[in-house]
Amino acid sequence: MKKPILELSGVTKTYYLGEVKIPALAGVDLTIREGEMIAITGSSGSGKSTLLHVMGLLDKHTDGQLEFLGKETSDYDEIELSYLRNRYLGFIFQQFNLLPKTTSIENVLLPFYYSDQKDITLARETATKLLERVGLGDRLLNYSNQLSGGQQQRVAIARALMNDPKIVFADEPTGNLDSKSGGEVTDLLIDLHREGKTVVIVTHDLELARIANRQIKMLDGKVISDTTNGKKNKRNSKK
Repeated sequence: MKKPILELSGVTKTYYLGEVKIPALAGVDLTIREGEMIAITGSSGSGKSTLLHVMGLLDKHTDGQLEFLGKETSDYDEIELSYLRNRYLGFIFQQFNLLPKTTSIENVLLPFYYSDQKDITLARETATKLLERVGLGDRLLNYSNQLSGGQQQRVAIARALMNDPKIVFADEPTGNLDSKSGGEVTDLLIDLHREGKTVVIVTHDLELARIANRQIKMLDGKVISDTTNGKKNKRNSKK
């Protein structure tokens, strides 16, 4: 069995609206291993996007333990969390989150600018190859507002891969796309998994969820089912 990258034990997340508690995660136990392709599904408000944000170190959990690469993350400050995110994690969002007045290649280079790497020539070569890989080798110098939605999402995928992350998180990656563009993005995610990348997708799209070898369903902040290739996984198992 492959090594775990992320391990969650009893993880909760509570938001506050004034004095009102809003529980978003309620004791999640979950292990994510190298090379898995996971789809997290559930209705709106089930906690799936909150779970992705917590696993992606974008938001701190309230209670429980979250270990990343074998180390508990609770005591990390924002500088340490930012380093881990940029170095080891890649993100693809429904809204693309590209800088509007910036070229495709400069958008892809953003993780490099926030890293401790210095070789800009090598970085530009890497960014160019990634854009070619997602079918945008002829759009290097186009601004994001000159691209279709599907093209923008492919730039976002290239950007997510810039620092060769351990995990790629995708939050509703096809949610704003037509069926053709959505299919192209789905194919790219499948390719990443086949190449050994760990891919975690939050989606309402059941067709997209079916491409994953592991499916997790959430309800009311809890994992209510966890299956791999149709077989139920043992909860709380970290072995």
